[in-house]
Amino acid sequence: MTDQPGPSFITTLTHLRATKNGPQGRDSRCVGFLNSFDEAKKAVEVNAGDINEAGTFPLCVIETMSEGIYPVARNTAWFAWNVDAGGYREISGPPEDLKQICGFSIG
Repeated sequence: MTDQPGPSFITTLTHLRATKNGPQGRDSRCVGFLNSFDEAKKAVEVNAGDINEAGTFPLCVIETMSEGIYPVARNTAWFAWNVDAGGYREISGPPEDLKQICGFSIG
């Protein structure tokens, strides 16, 4: 992937699990951003700052956002924790429960 201009937000997500109200859901946490998609991807792949938090966040998404109110992600990349590699590896897209959701980082 060539570098994408603009802030690239890194958001981690938990496993799908039951909530207090019954339906399943995930918790998410925007752990930061870098002004380069390539640098954000490198940070995710090496688990910089232990963003996986000892298995708490097995999924991660990078969104390179456009400027504006209700911004649109210009580029999105998904990652899953790979136990054998001991780090995140890029996957082809989000899990089924997240396919119709966007704006994880700044809503």
